[in-house]
Amino acid sequence: MKIMSKKASMSQNINQRRTVHDFPNVIAVKRQDCLGGFFTPTLADITVKHKMLEDYFRSPTVGLLLPLGSKREQDTFPETLNYCLNWGIALERIVVIHSPRAQAVVDHLGLKEKGCVILNEAAMLDLFNLERIHSLFAVDLAKHKGKGRAFSMAFAYLKYVKQWQKLKDLFVLDVDINATQYRPLHYLGYAQAIFPDQERLFLLTAQNNTLRDNHYLFVMRDPWRHENELGCHYAKHFDRLVWSLTGETMLRWDMLVEHIPFAIAYGMETVWQLFAADWVALSQQGNYKVAQVVNPQTKRDGGSLGQSGRCYDATMYRQLSLMAWFLIKYGKPLYKFTPEDYHTVNTRLSLVNRTAILPDNEDHGLPYDVQLHSDLFIPPLGMLASEDCLNI
Repeated sequence: MKIMSKKASMSQNINQRRTVHDFPNVIAVKRQDCLGGFFTPTLADITVKHKMLEDYFRSPTVGLLLPLGSKREQDTFPETLNYCLNWGIALERIVVIHSPRAQAVVDHLGLKEKGCVILNEAAMLDLFNLERIHSLFAVDLAKHKGKGRAFSMAFAYLKYVKQWQKLKDLFVLDVDINATQYRPLHYLGYAQAIFPDQERLFLLTAQNNTLRDNHYLFVMRDPWRHENELGCHYAKHFDRLVWSLTGETMLRWDMLVEHIPFAIAYGMETVWQLFAADWVALSQQGNYKVAQVVNPQTKRDGGSLGQSGRCYDATMYRQLSLMAWFLIKYGKPLYKFTPEDYHTVNTRLSLVNRTAILPDNEDHGLPYDVQLHSDLFIPPLGMLASEDCLNI
C-alpha cells in the first residue's frame, strides 16, 4: 500500500474548500424554489434571439432609468449609455436623474442636447411639499440624500409631469459598472422579451459572482423568521433571491408606479422587495411574481470599477437590515402602512444613529465607532398625492 506523504496530503487539502454540506450537524441541504421564474440563458442563447431583443428594446413600452450620483462615474457612465443605445433604446426613453455634483458630467457629455430626459435632483425637489412630507411621514427629503430619494423624484416626474402613457417595462441600471463586459440588458432583456409574463412585478439580476459577499444578507435576516409571522413572511420571500440588492432590475411601471414605496438611500431595493413580498403573498392564485435571471459575468462596480471595501459593504448591509427589522418588530406589513405608520417607524429608525464596524483588510486596528443617519422609508406616490404632498 502506498502511503501519501504528509506534505502531499497537506498540499491536496489546501485546494479543497469546505461548503455548507460539510458543516457540523447539517441535516439536509436542498435548493430553494423560485416561484416566479428562474432563467439561466447562455450568451449563445441570447445571440440566437438578438433580433427579437432589439425589437423589444425599440418598443415605446420600454424605458430606462439611470442614476448619476457623482463625478466619479464620469468614466463609466458613457460606456453604460452607449451599451444601452446599441440595443436600440431611443434617447427620449432614457431618463438620467443626477445629483448637482454630477452636473459637470451631464454638461460635458451633452446628454440633454442628445435627447435624453435629464432630471436634476435639486430641481425635482420642487415636485414635493417638503414640509408636509416631513410632518406627516417623519422623513426630511430636503436634508437626506441618496439613490432612493432620486428614484422617487424621477418616478414622480414620469408619472405626473412627463406622463409616459405607453411605458410598461422600466429597466434600472447602475452606471458605475463595466457594462460592456457585464452585459446587464442581454440577460434581463432575454428573460423579459422571450419569456414575458403579464403578472411579473420584478425581474432581478441573479449574480452570485459579484465582488461583494451575498452571504452577509442571508445571515442578517435569519432572526426575522424567529421573531414573528411577519418576519417569517419576509424571510421566505428574500430566501429565494440570489441578490436582493441588484442594481440591474426590470419593474412593471404600469402596475407599481403609484403603489411602490421607496427609501432614502441604498435601502430602496430592500423596500421594493419587502413590498413585493406582500403583493406576491396577497395574489389570489400566486399571480404576482418576482422572477430572476442569472448573469454569470463578473460585475465590477464602485470606486474605479473595483470593489467597495468590506467596511463600506458592512455599513450598507447593517442599514438595510435595520429597515426590515424595525418593520418586522412593528408587526404590520408594508402594504398596509398608513401615514401614521410611516411616521412611527421612521421616527424610531431616526434614533438609531450609531454602530461599530471593523476596518478594511490590512487595517489591524480596533473597530470603528460610526455615527450615521439611518435610511428611512418614503411612502408611495399614490399616498403622497392623496395626502396633498405633491406640487403637481
